[in-house]
Amino acid sequence: MCASHTALSSSEGNKKALLDMAKWNDALAALKEALSTFDFDTADFIINDLNNYEIPKDIEELYKAIKTKIHNVDQAGTMQLLP
Repeated sequence: MCASHTALSSSEGNKKALLDMAKWNDALAALKEALSTFDFDTADFIINDLNNYEIPKDIEELYKAIKTKIHNVDQAGTMQLLP
């Protein structure tokens, strides 16, 4: 029984922090700048950084769409999604 309690504690400790809107807005601005020069390495780095956070439900669909477009190296499509 102690082993299962330890496993639960470990999984609770790995919970991601919620992405705040300031970080999200900074990431969108950085993505826009990177993609304006076709810098997909930086765009991938930004997306990988965002993967360390729990994405709020109200932006989750946009985040997934941006992530997909970046992974598909779709500069024009990604730029259309960015504010």
